[in-house]
Amino acid sequence: MAVFGDRSGVSGPDTDPDRTDVLPLLAAGSAAAPPVEEPTVSVPWAVPAGVAGDPTEQRLLRDGQPLSPDAADAALLAQRDATIAALEVSHALLAAELESLRQLVPAADAAAELEPLRTELAVLRVAVAEHEQERRDWRVARDAAFADVQRMGAVLALAEASLIEVRGELATARVELSLAPATLAAGAAAIVEPTLIPLEGAPVGVYRLGQRTRIGRGYDNELRLDAPSISRHHAILIVSLRGTFLEDLSSVNGVYVNRKRVRRARLADGDVVALGSISFRYSGPLSAGD
Repeated sequence: MAVFGDRSGVSGPDTDPDRTDVLPLLAAGSAAAPPVEEPTVSVPWAVPAGVAGDPTEQRLLRDGQPLSPDAADAALLAQRDATIAALEVSHALLAAELESLRQLVPAADAAAELEPLRTELAVLRVAVAEHEQERRDWRVARDAAFADVQRMGAVLALAEASLIEVRGELATARVELSLAPATLAAGAAAIVEPTLIPLEGAPVGVYRLGQRTRIGRGYDNELRLDAPSISRHHAILIVSLRGTFLEDLSSVNGVYVNRKRVRRARLADGDVVALGSISFRYSGPLSAGD
């Protein structure tokens, strides 16, 4: 049972044990928070000490006499109003003490302590931006290098195809080179030893010419043709690197090349040579250089 007029529920500077460490600071450094006197609540009536039960069923006494119900309710309201007033005073005291504590903490010092942190944060943000830019640059360089690798791969594939083709050509050239001596020998033989193939009236077969072949009816000729139309020394054939040359040796019946009488002529492959009544077809290159 609470006794009206008791100040045990009111928190003041002299009754709160939790604020004993703040009071010396306030007394020493805070002149802006003057002490606030707590008002004294005086209630002239009280509930007798021996009365028990529900407070709403109790009868308040004034000067030892029980009060009416309306008077008891008015007394309770008055007591509550006094308690509220005391609490408002305590709140004002606490607000004043909080303001004093805020004044004891300098704001400039807090800002000075935060400034290095802000500077470091700005430096970190710049470093992060630089790293992001560097990563983008590396990504662009990586893509360019990948494109170069692909392009070089295509060039390498073309080079490998060309190498295979060149190897095939080299193999073919080696085969041709192995056959070249025989071909050259055959060509040299064709150049050095041209051939006269008989056509009409020739008493001999195919005749291979030497470097100097004299033709006539006499026995001292390289190619002897025993016929009345052939002179003793009728014509001569000279084979050189410049070609095969036919010359008339002042024969009676003359020398004809492709039905045309000549005194001197260079023969070509397929020419028809007529000596009197005997004719041959010349087979062989015109010259080594042609």
